[in-house]
Amino acid sequence: MRSIAISLAALAFVATAHAQEPPRWSVYIPRLGLVRPIGECPIVDRIHDTSALEQGVCHLEGTATLDYDWARIVLAGHSNGAFAELHDLRAGDSVIVWDAHTVEVYTVTDLHTVAVADTRWLMPTREETLTLITCAGDDRLIVNVRKN
Repeated sequence: MRSIAISLAALAFVATAHAQEPPRWSVYIPRLGLVRPIGECPIVDRIHDTSALEQGVCHLEGTATLDYDWARIVLAGHSNGAFAELHDLRAGDSVIVWDAHTVEVYTVTDLHTVAVADTRWLMPTREETLTLITCAGDDRLIVNVRKN
């Protein structure tokens, strides 16, 4: 029942958001009150260029997009920007991502911190997975989110 209520709330929210000019895709994290369009962080010289990120959220080039039904989508935000409160997420929280054609509702499964050099969280998965990432001091905070 909770899943149905979240889906209905997500659809109502998306309908309102799309009344204006819609971005390519967007993210909504209810616990954080976060709503942001999702930009692109391209790979430049073998690393993701986050210079244009500012206070927003970006999709890391080379990871999946909403039109995949498997693999891993990775979204990044600065810890002093859009993802400043990412550490406040808890298992069971919802994350909603949409574009002009699709609305996907995900559930947070876990949060953990990894070293900057640890890139296992970028590897594709067999099921549709969303990973949120931000800085955590000298490390990275990783939030794993599974499709409902």
